[in-house]
Parts: sequence; structure tokens; C-alpha cells
Amino acid sequence: RCYWMSLRAQLSWQARQGSQRIRAGSRRAAVTCCGDFSTGRLVPLKLTFFVIMGATQCAAPFNTLFYRALGMTITETAFIHALKPLLPIFAPLIGGLVADKVNNFRVILVVTVALSGIVALINLAVPLARKTPHYSTEVNFDITCESSFRFTPVNTKDCLFLNKTVMIGEMKVRDCGYKCPVNAVEFPDNLFKTKKKTMLKITDSELIYHVCDIGIIKGTARGPQKCYRVNQNESLEEENMPKAFRIHNIPLNLKQMNNLENPSVLIDNEDFTMSAVNMNRFECNTGTVPKETTFRKVVIGDNSIDVDQQNELVTCYFHCRATVFHNQTCVEKSHSVEYNPDKTFWMLVTSTLLTTMLIGLSYTLLEVAVISFLKEFGYDYRLQQVYGCVGGMFFAPITGLLIDYIAGDREYHYKDYYIAFILYFCVKLLSAIMLIKLDLRFKRPTHSICMNICKTFRNVELLCLMIAVTFAGMCYGFIESFLPWHLQDMGAKNWLIGSLTTVASVSAFPFLLLSSAICNKFGHVQALVFSLVCYSVRCI
Repeated sequence: RCYWMSLRAQLSWQARQGSQRIRAGSRRAAVTCCGDFSTGRLVPLKLTFFVIMGATQCAAPFNTLFYRALGMTITETAFIHALKPLLPIFAPLIGGLVADKVNNFRVILVVTVALSGIVALINLAVPLARKTPHYSTEVNFDITCESSFRFTPVNTKDCLFLNKTVMIGEMKVRDCGYKCPVNAVEFPDNLFKTKKKTMLKITDSELIYHVCDIGIIKGTARGPQKCYRVNQNESLEEENMPKAFRIHNIPLNLKQMNNLENPSVLIDNEDFTMSAVNMNRFECNTGTVPKETTFRKVVIGDNSIDVDQQNELVTCYFHCRATVFHNQTCVEKSHSVEYNPDKTFWMLVTSTLLTTMLIGLSYTLLEVAVISFLKEFGYDYRLQQVYGCVGGMFFAPITGLLIDYIAGDREYHYKDYYIAFILYFCVKLLSAIMLIKLDLRFKRPTHSICMNICKTFRNVELLCLMIAVTFAGMCYGFIESFLPWHLQDMGAKNWLIGSLTTVASVSAFPFLLLSSAICNKFGHVQALVFSLVCYSVRCI
């Protein structure tokens, strides 16, 4: 008992000590952040990080989608992304040598930043590689009831029907009602201008009424009107048409569907099967469900109260809608029309390699200058990186919104992504102008960068770290490259894809601000391992 009391007291003491350390660390972090933010000489540095990192996120989330819109295959896109790291591998070495040897450091940094924006404009000249036809995966049929069921294809511009009879094992028939050839309800255009869909109940007698969908499209009656008959007489309930049923083993003679004058086919009842109840109800000649229904036309006046039940009668006819898969009924179209994929591919490779090389070189030069400057005056580097995250948070979703606005309601075209590269170019030029005014004076290193690199490769621990980072980079590169493709397949808008950068940046804030405290508390290796475990959870 004494042992457990002692252990309990010890754990309580450790918890109090831990909470005190957390509070003390939070106070120190708050004081450091406030002091860093109020330092005047660091404001231009923060703005530079904001603009440069924001420029990168103008284009980075949408590169893969641009390649896809151009007609690049997944293999070609992956190959372009695989080439990206090759030239930038040498960027830190080149940047270090430049920082060591070149006297006019500012000019080289400004030129590389500006060139990285100019080179991105090459993407505007890249031609279309392939054009992939887009068509619906399904074909719709109208089903009407004459002497038997008549199947009529709807909107068949994307379908060249097979020249044979096909057997459809099961067909789901839906949206059954009575389609009116003329308006059953007439009303002023401005009456329902705020409504997307309006149903009107028309009473014929105490036991029978019709519920009519009056076809509201953007506030006007432009769509087809369809009514649903309801008989409340319990002895005649079988006359009420259910909105859906199923047909089994139905043969469709698709040769008749290609008849331009009358693209339809009659199917006799003995040519397919249904449940006994449905067959009794939907037999077109003797079934209990009427083939048509008649009621008085309704005219609504401008005051929305003036309803005129005219003597004019409207007759609406049996109508259902059925859906069949495209590949069951239509000749499959070629997947794409090729133009000059080789030219497109190599232009993208050239643009990508030059852009990533210049980005790597400019970032390395900037980091050399910034880290040396901050060390000289005793400031914290990670706090400046926070503003780079904020830049990505701001520019990525804004770019996505602009792409969505340009695309409108139609499917994305490769030219819709031009705005990303134009915005990238403009922000990069702004970055170059800001760098001209930035104070980049710092003490020059006294040791050779090449000598330091040689020492690095003789350090076993650093080599192991490089191997671990290499494998982590493989996972990161794959996910960041193809997650936008995956999200677009799921129907995501570009603003949502751009917002991923915002979400990632928000989650990075506490770790950037508290990285020192976390590593001091748990250790650098433990922090790295924990981050990789979190990344694995993300993948799952």
C-alpha cells in the first residue's frame, strides 16, 4: 500500500512538473513570437517568405491536373515528376558555391527568382497531346406504353448503337408517371423565379387527384411537365402507378435504334419477365395501371392567386425512364485522339526541369543568406518559415477559385490552368522586386562548402538520415503528385484541391513554433519517427 501511495505521489509530482514546463515553454514561445513579429528589420524578410512560398503554391497543386488536361497518361505524368528531383539535387551545391565565391550575391538571387517565373510561361505554349472524348457511362431510354412497351433512346449523340440484339439481364425502370405533351399548368415566368422545383396538386374529385411537376428550370417553365395520378379509393389502389419497377431478361434490338427517323423498338410482354404483380399492372393492353390520364388544364394568373380551372382538357401519357450501361449498347469509342504527344512531353520536361532547377537554386541562395543573417543577429529561422506557410495558405485556394471561375459549368480544359502559371509569373516578379530592397548583408563563411560536403558523406548517421529522407520523399512525391488527380476523379473542385495546402499549413503551425521544445522534450529521432508514423496513418 505504501508503495502504491509513493508511486502515485511521484506520478502526481511529475505531472505537475510537466505542466509547469509546458506553461513555461508556452510563455517563452509567446514572448519569442511577439518579439520576432515586432522587429522592424525582419518585416521585409517575412513578406519575402510570404510571397515566394505563395508563388510556388500558385502552380504546384495544379501541375498534375494541367498535364492530365493536356492528355498526358499517368505513366508520362509520373515520368515527368520523377525527373523533377534530378537537376535540383545539385542546386544546394551550386547555391553554396555561388554564396561562397560570387561577390554580387543579391543580383544572382534576384535573377534566379525572376527567371523561375519567366520559365514557367513556357507552359502556355505547350500544345495539346491527346484529346479524350468524354461521354456518359450510361444510356437513357424513354419507356412509353402503346400496344406494348416502346423503348426510345434519349440524347444519343455519344452513342453509336451496336448492330445486333443484346440481352439485358435486369433493367431498373424509374420516374414513372404521365408525361404531358402540352403544359398541364401555365403560369407567368416571374411567379416561381426563386424556386428550383415546384409540385402542384390538381384535384379532380374527392378520391382522385394529380400531383404535377411543372418543370421549373431557373425560375421559368421550360422543362417537361409530368403528373402522377393518385386514386385514394382503396378498391382501386392498383390503378396507382409505382414510381419504379424492374424488368428482367429483356432483348433490345439495337439495329432499330440506329434508325434516324424512328429510333425506337417495341417489346412485347412475352419477350421479357417481371414479377407477377408488376406484369399484371403494367401490361399495356389489359393492365390495371391506365396508359393515360386526363384532367382539366390549370392557368395561374399574375397575382399567383388567380387560378382559372379552364374547361380545356389535357391528356398525359404513360412514361418511365430506364438506364443501361454504355458498353452494353454502344460501340466503344477510341480512348483518345493523338496530336503530337512527344512534342508535348518534351516541352513539359524542359519546362519542369528548368523551373525546378531555378526554384531549388533560388531557395538555396535565399536560405544561405537568411540563415546567416538570422544567426548573426540571434533571430529564429522557423518563425520566418511560418509566413511562408501563410503565403501558401493564401495563394493556393485563390488560384483554384480562379480556375473554377474560368472553367464555369463545363469540364476543365487545359487552357483553364493558364491562370495558375500567369499568377505564378506575376508573384515571382514581385518577389524579385522585393529581394532588391531586402537587406541580405551577412558575414561570409570562412570554410569551403565542398570540404563540408565531403565531411558530411563520411558521417554514418547523416548518411542513414539521407536514406530515410529519400524513402520519405518517395512517398511524399507520389502522394503530392497524384492526390489532385485522385480528388478530381472524385469530383473535387480546384478550390478544394488548393485548400489542401491551407489545411496542411494550418496543421504545420504548432510544430514550426514548438519544434525546439518538442525536440528538446522527446528527442530529434523520436520526433522524426513520430512524424513518419503520422504520415503512414494519413496514407491508410
